[in-house]
Amino acid sequence: AALSYFSNNSRLPDVVLLDVMMPGMTGYEVCSQIRTQLQLPPSTMPIIMLSAKDPVPNSIIEGLKNGCNDYIPKPFESSVLQARVNAALQLKRLHEVEVQNAQHVKLLHEIMPAHIVQRLISGESCIAESHQCVTILFSDIVGWTNIAESVSTSSVIRLLNELFSAFDALLDKHGVYKVETIGDAYMVAAGHDGCTDHAKR
Repeated sequence: AALSYFSNNSRLPDVVLLDVMMPGMTGYEVCSQIRTQLQLPPSTMPIIMLSAKDPVPNSIIEGLKNGCNDYIPKPFESSVLQARVNAALQLKRLHEVEVQNAQHVKLLHEIMPAHIVQRLISGESCIAESHQCVTILFSDIVGWTNIAESVSTSSVIRLLNELFSAFDALLDKHGVYKVETIGDAYMVAAGHDGCTDHAKR
């Protein structure tokens, strides 16, 4: 029942308190299935196991092997449990911040040159550069308005996606930077990185 709850709910609990001794399945088995079958890693959903099972060291090792983040032997003070839950929550929040930061950096790399992204990450707030000579290319699809009016919206999106994906692959191959796309327009730049063959690229 617990596994079906986790697989059917998009909102996961922040922390799971899981007793080792349960009817039907042990806490070890539930924890292992959460980690393997549902693929919920410790950083995404912390699991704290509770048990009075002896011997304690062996139980702790078994719990950790099956994927729990922490193990608290019974009896325990409520303040100890609260402190352990708070520590698990802090680790979860830290992981979430790291994931968000990685997504932000990925987005920055999609809209800015790599060397500019590095300067932003290092703390620069005002970045301005000038270049003596660069090449800018604008491309536009001839008759695009008529094409777009004659096919479905999904076909338009599919066509642009296939075309721009092919362009993107060429940019990577030749070391050219995509500035932006607007509708059917595609703008790229070369030479801003100091290369001298930017027009050829």
